[in-house]
Amino acid sequence: MLLYLWPLILIIFSQNVLADYGGELSAMKHCAVCHGPLGISARPDSPNLAGLSPNYIVKQLKLYRDGHREHELMNVVSQGLDDSKIQELADWYDSLDVEVTYWNPTKNEQAAQTCSACHGLIGISRNPQAPTLAGQPEFYLVNRLRALREGGKHLDASMVAIANHLSDEETKKIIGWYSSIRIQAYRP
Repeated sequence: MLLYLWPLILIIFSQNVLADYGGELSAMKHCAVCHGPLGISARPDSPNLAGLSPNYIVKQLKLYRDGHREHELMNVVSQGLDDSKIQELADWYDSLDVEVTYWNPTKNEQAAQTCSACHGLIGISRNPQAPTLAGQPEFYLVNRLRALREGGKHLDASMVAIANHLSDEETKKIIGWYSSIRIQAYRP
């Protein structure tokens, strides 16, 4: 029964958190259900949004909205977002202060060298078109790389090539490194 109640609990909690900050965005209440009230997901299948560049968030939301990236829930949720609302959401997540903690700074760090040019060795992307990987849930990263390997509609061709080039062992180490990093977000 609790399994069915957690989305309601998250909505109530996220509304309280957003009310503390003036209820900035009503759309945020929908995002918070899966991505957490401050962009840190409590769900293994949903990525953290805190720490992502606003350009990346805008691009991904438009891909979902316009049907160029597939996800059953995101395709529906993004339909109600016009370009200005998408930019507002991206700017809100960009306004958060993000702090990372490395539990074991040498664990699999070498494996992450493959990804560091775009995603950063410590997982904080400086590339506005590449997502931050630090602290992303392991389950989410596994499924995202699986989707890249399987191909699909409008995926980044360079990421598809990289994902297909990685061995299963390399993939496991890379995912282990980035998901072992802890990330927290705060309102400034």
